[in-house]
Amino acid sequence: MRVRDANGHVIPAPFELVIRREGFAQRFGGLRYPVRTIALMPDGPYLDRRWWRFDLDDHARQDRRGWYFSWYGEQVSSPVRYLQHTDGRFGVSDSDRFIPVYPTMLHLIESHALLDACSDWEPHRGFPEGIDKAELIAELPPVPEASGP
Repeated sequence: MRVRDANGHVIPAPFELVIRREGFAQRFGGLRYPVRTIALMPDGPYLDRRWWRFDLDDHARQDRRGWYFSWYGEQVSSPVRYLQHTDGRFGVSDSDRFIPVYPTMLHLIESHALLDACSDWEPHRGFPEGIDKAELIAELPPVPEASGP
């Protein structure tokens, strides 16, 4: 594999990038799952399902913290690329810039699981008059996350 470095020169892919791409392919390659979301529309709740695909793409670039590479991600028209950084972060790009979104790929997957689990909840149009929102929120039990805070 040949890639462009930070100066735009085409070079053989560095070992760090090759290892991280291979690790991604072994751990996540072929993984596909739907994420359900619910939205409140004027005529009632709307359940949407979008598929995620964890297969490598052929884009890779260097930044000041290392390298990042692309993978397919959510199967929708999107103005961004889905990226995995060699330091473990998941992010996106709006051109050739890495924008971090989650500390790890597992954080992304966990957020999908939580979003999908909440899609069974019936959304509402805000709080009725006279309800103390702070009191309601204080009564909610803490939910431990598998990947940490």
